[in-house]
Amino acid sequence: PTEQILWQELKNSKLGYKFRRQFSVTGYILDFYCPAKRLAIELDGRIHNFKTKYDRYRDQYLEAMVIKTIRFTNDQIENNLEKVLASIKSYLTITTPLPPPT
Repeated sequence: PTEQILWQELKNSKLGYKFRRQFSVTGYILDFYCPAKRLAIELDGRIHNFKTKYDRYRDQYLEAMVIKTIRFTNDQIENNLEKVLASIKSYLTITTPLPPPT
């Protein structure tokens, strides 16, 4: 449900950039991805409390591919959506797209 809530705010370039949902990057599925800004958005439910080491590794791997990952909890989406959107807008403003590694 929280993915659907956020998707309603990201789809159709509502924040000025196109996002893809459930986007695959070398075997990793990103919840949301903005190709123009090389920005991944991940929503973390309770299961991620037990997967912090995996998440850290995955984020480092994506960073090596010049993809910035930002994370939000389901609670943040459900209870403070405006703040989440403001944070995403901030990243879209400051994140400079870089070419993929060669």
